[in-house]
Amino acid sequence: MPFALDSSFIVAFLSLWHPKNKEVVNTFESLRHQDSQIILPGPALTEAYSILTGNPPQHRTSPSVALKTLTESFLSRTTIIILSAEEYIEVVKNAAKSGITGGAIHDAIIAQCARKGGATKILTLNYRHFIRFAGNDLEIIVPEV
Repeated sequence: MPFALDSSFIVAFLSLWHPKNKEVVNTFESLRHQDSQIILPGPALTEAYSILTGNPPQHRTSPSVALKTLTESFLSRTTIIILSAEEYIEVVKNAAKSGITGGAIHDAIIAQCARKGGATKILTLNYRHFIRFAGNDLEIIVPEV
């Protein structure tokens, strides 16, 4: 079954210094070896790039290295999914009806990209960010320590 990646998962996967790097890599490899399709929501890709290149100096990645590691680790083996203009409008309408505020809209968009790609799971380090968008069709996977 297809699974999707959130930016928090991508950053931890690519950052050897991250305290959850080992668990994230193990979770990813376990699911990948089940012949699962990997869905990469477009907004998660750009957010991961932003975090990697904008981290505090001791953990900051240069733009060229961020591009290289994202490409080698994910872009060659994932399907990038983005929403159409109409789908974005629908997510915003649903968010307004549900009282969703602030940055949570970005998580709603990532969850909708995951669904559009056919994902049944989303890999994240931010369970609380996605629980309200998971519904009955999207399982939230947080790597165990």
